[in-house]
Amino acid sequence: MFFKHDYSRDGMLQYEEARDAMKTLNLYSTDSTFGRIFRMLDTDMSGDLDWHEFQALATRQTVSLKI
Repeated sequence: MFFKHDYSRDGMLQYEEARDAMKTLNLYSTDSTFGRIFRMLDTDMSGDLDWHEFQALATRQTVSLKI
């Protein structure tokens, strides 16, 4: 999912790329919800998500599904 939506092929998901990826996964319902999720995942506050930051989303989603 990460690499499929890395349209710029720079190894990072910019805001719009991350929004498209999360929309594909049905992980948010509004733009404000997405903004909160993005800010939570962007731990280095770079404005982009690297693979490790995006991977945290998958880990949290898996834990949520098990609960």
